[in-house]
Amino acid sequence: MNQRLFWTSVILCIFFIGYTADSQVTKTFKVTNKTGIPLKSVRCAKTGTFEWGFELNVADKIPLNGSFDFNTKIDTAFCKYDFKFTGVDDVEYILSKVDMCSSNKID
Repeated sequence: MNQRLFWTSVILCIFFIGYTADSQVTKTFKVTNKTGIPLKSVRCAKTGTFEWGFELNVADKIPLNGSFDFNTKIDTAFCKYDFKFTGVDDVEYILSKVDMCSSNKID
């Protein structure tokens, strides 16, 4: 009976690892600043988590109508992400529920 449980566990692990690997894809996104003010930072988090990652922008500031590209892995099982834009005036703006599986533009 222990051997049966062992092989069942092995098969489930293989299935889970395969599912996890297939559920992530790397995509390139273009962020365009249409906020009306220069931005000093752009961050991203899965919708509702508020776990903001590192700054996505590599420039010191993103001017009005300026843009930049970034690459990231997207969890295709969870496509909705929030973006936090911080202006040079330190005011934060949130763009919620961006579907990153179906689009590669954030503006």
